[in-house]
Amino acid sequence: MKKASEILFRVSKIISFVLGSILILFAVLFFIFSTGYFKEAVVNAAQNEYSEVIGEVYYGTLLGLGIWFAIWGCLLFVNGAIANLALNEPTESHMIVNIVFGIISGCEVNLVGAIFGLIALKKEENAKRDFE
Repeated sequence: MKKASEILFRVSKIISFVLGSILILFAVLFFIFSTGYFKEAVVNAAQNEYSEVIGEVYYGTLLGLGIWFAIWGCLLFVNGAIANLALNEPTESHMIVNIVFGIISGCEVNLVGAIFGLIALKKEENAKRDFE
């Protein structure tokens, strides 16, 4: 269980940093495309009575997606850092934090690795107690 937990944490770390980087890149692109220049281009392209509404919807949608992707990317970076922390120093508190951030960031690999890590820690604790 401990070896499986370590493998899952390594995979989770890679997934978190790669996906976090992609989401931050998308967030930057959405922020760029929500600027006034692109909004005016959309309004000018529509050229009808609803063109201002279309421009506002375009702006709001891209800005909202940019904010959401930026938050999700940051959560994934934190998730990767916490997975690295649990990989280097496996404690019960690190595993619980990994479970929480695995759920929040949507990285189920981290969630499963933390559950396996908790089981391995409990087995070690029981083996030490039985040995003494």
